[in-house]
Amino acid sequence: KLLLDETQKVDAETDVLTEINLDLSEYLQGDYGHFVVIAKPNQSIFEKDNYYETVHLWAQITQIGLDAFSDHSEFIIWTSSLADGAPLGNVTISADTSAEVNATTSEDGIAKFDFPSGGASYLTAQIGDDIAMLPRNTYYWDEYGWHKGSSPNHLRWFVYDDRAMYRPGEEVHLKGWIREIGGGQLGDVSMLGDALTGVNYSLIGAQGNELATGRVDVNLLGGFDLVLELPESVNLGHAQLQLNAEGSLNVDYYSHNHSF
Repeated sequence: KLLLDETQKVDAETDVLTEINLDLSEYLQGDYGHFVVIAKPNQSIFEKDNYYETVHLWAQITQIGLDAFSDHSEFIIWTSSLADGAPLGNVTISADTSAEVNATTSEDGIAKFDFPSGGASYLTAQIGDDIAMLPRNTYYWDEYGWHKGSSPNHLRWFVYDDRAMYRPGEEVHLKGWIREIGGGQLGDVSMLGDALTGVNYSLIGAQGNELATGRVDVNLLGGFDLVLELPESVNLGHAQLQLNAEGSLNVDYYSHNHSF
């Protein structure tokens, strides 16, 4: 609903940062509300609107602080008072796209509920006539919201070498361990056992040339070690050791890079 459309004369010096107050109180129905304010330079009929000289501002008049945290399966909402930071209980939480979201915060200001199947672009929190709105994204050219996604298992690598800096012709000694990180709701850190049979590696020089390739075994604790002999003619700079896990693994991200 259009509440105000007018041109105001601004008494300001050229190229001087100037504060201009716009009082919205007379358009407010009650103590709370939302406004969209669009401000732009006044132009003659011979001038075109310049997008980069136009300011779009969304003003919320609310006493509700609203935060949302989510993973692939659950939303956690926290509401607090903007006046003193105290938790706000008995606040109704809703989403724009889903009737599945109809939660109320407890005395600690927290509400938990399953991720809605249709996702959500924004959440609202209401107590009495006060309504706060939290969008997932405020980017002007994007309406991307919260969406339910999968969380696959993946590998976590810990690899280190003995000195980090070497001369041409020297040996590089490396050790490493591999663990599996479960991506589900009850995911944990675990060893892969005999499902992990080895690690294939490729050593890439500072100019992108391949210096060495090979394979090393991995023990039942997920550990491995290898020795790389650098050529006398190796280029100076950072070398990249590309490691790829081998075996019957039900994970994403098999690879790891280590530089020296």
